[in-house]
Amino acid sequence: MDNSLQWNITDSLDNGNVEDSNYVDWMYGRIGIVFLIECTPAMFMKAEDRSESFFQLSLTAVRELIRRKIRACSKDSIGVVFYGTVKQDKSTNPNAITTFLEVREPSPDSILKIDEVVNLSKAEFENRYGFSQDYSIGDGLWHCSSMLRSCGFKFRAKSIMLATCNDDPFSVSPNKQHQVRKRAEDLHKDNVDLQLLPFGQTFDITKFYEEILQMSSDHQVSIPKNIECQDDLLAQVLFSDCKPRTFGHMKFFLNKNVAFAVSAYKLYRKETLPTASKVDRMHNKPVKTVTTFHDADTDNLMFRSELAKQVTLADAKVQVSELELKEHKALTGKFGFQLLGFKPSSAVKFYHHSQSSLFIIPAEKMVKGSEVLFVTLRDCLLEQDKVAVCYLTTRRTASPKLVYLIPQKEQILNGLQVQSDGFHVVFLPFAEQFRKDIPLNDVPEVPPDLENVAERMVKKLKLTYSPTMFHNPKLETFWAGLEALALNQDEVVPIDDLSNPDPDSISQRLKGISEELKHFMNNALGPTKTSQKRPASASKQPVKKMK
Repeated sequence: MDNSLQWNITDSLDNGNVEDSNYVDWMYGRIGIVFLIECTPAMFMKAEDRSESFFQLSLTAVRELIRRKIRACSKDSIGVVFYGTVKQDKSTNPNAITTFLEVREPSPDSILKIDEVVNLSKAEFENRYGFSQDYSIGDGLWHCSSMLRSCGFKFRAKSIMLATCNDDPFSVSPNKQHQVRKRAEDLHKDNVDLQLLPFGQTFDITKFYEEILQMSSDHQVSIPKNIECQDDLLAQVLFSDCKPRTFGHMKFFLNKNVAFAVSAYKLYRKETLPTASKVDRMHNKPVKTVTTFHDADTDNLMFRSELAKQVTLADAKVQVSELELKEHKALTGKFGFQLLGFKPSSAVKFYHHSQSSLFIIPAEKMVKGSEVLFVTLRDCLLEQDKVAVCYLTTRRTASPKLVYLIPQKEQILNGLQVQSDGFHVVFLPFAEQFRKDIPLNDVPEVPPDLENVAERMVKKLKLTYSPTMFHNPKLETFWAGLEALALNQDEVVPIDDLSNPDPDSISQRLKGISEELKHFMNNALGPTKTSQKRPASASKQPVKKMK
């Protein structure tokens, strides 16, 4: 075996986390994004088939991203910088650079500030910020990178999104072009991802920006689509913002001596309403809750170290300390996956799915050689049409779970990856969780005519279904009301509840079929009898209430 393949896991992984500073940024932390928006007269032009200028589209995309971050990732940070302006908010800013939004966590104040300028006309923007042709995109990139470094947050991923409609800037200034190339190399060294938002159908990325994007990245960059409408811009911005967030990093034990590292991700999660915090009713300030423990007999104050937990079993009271409880929870003694064996794919039953599944990929940065062993295992299972059975312990104090590992191979459609390499982790129930078989009653025979009517009804009510088509109406209503309060809006934006059926459409589709179904049901059940209430006896008097 090649000596370069290191299968041993570092000691830091034995505790379920990584202490090595080389992995901290890669695994944990928040995401920082700075939008660098061109503010030249060309960005304020409106076409006949477009009601919004490119500048308005840019700020609308920033507003929507902040709005989504408040709801989903409130710890991420977003900033906005204008270039091509005269006004300088700080003397330290480079020439023709304006910091519109500092890099900070998303808030309603940022949205309100965007609303103040998003609908400014070309003349109004010029009066407020001015236009300058003496700008340098290299200075803008340097300023954005400096904002990400000096904001006080440690980011797991950093991005700069450059919004422009000029595909060949500084064509007569080789020095400024060289400066942009130099800044792109610096961004690559600082692990800052550079994204381009090209506006206009005639934008030709090959003139200048293709080289810049390639210099700021290790791998082959994909050519961004030219942006003409708001939908194109939002799709590109939200896609670029989709940085994967790991659920955890753990070991995968093939046996006692061979193990590699994997990263686990959640494909979906349950979204809940935010937790309400208590505030002072008079001053609207947050209050602090303090919990103290007192002896029931003496009323003396007790510390947490003096406490123990007690379990009552068959009238016997058993005390367990915190340390003993942790030792009992760590049943397997190993953190991560432990391979038990293999089963044919036909053994996987959808009704054995007991909780939200995970998706794992190799963690090559943590253990060199993980990709080789991971891909070998996946290809062998795909070739033999089998799945792996494992024990999984997500934390040292967590109970072990029984799981299936279902292999999945990469799929590429139209040059885009639509399915990733890896394993789906399907959680299985234990023997104690299975219910006894429920006895079935005798199933009556269904007349062929009634079966034919039911088949026609099913065909008529076919639905093109995808889980992404339906939003939770309760959550959407809550967030719409909260947004209206935070942004001082007079009215709440109405929510379209797509989970409600359309009675008119259903009646139109089942025209004639519903009558036949009613006819069969009436013949099978007979005429419906209306129950009549028996009159009260005259001898019975109403009972008086006791005072």
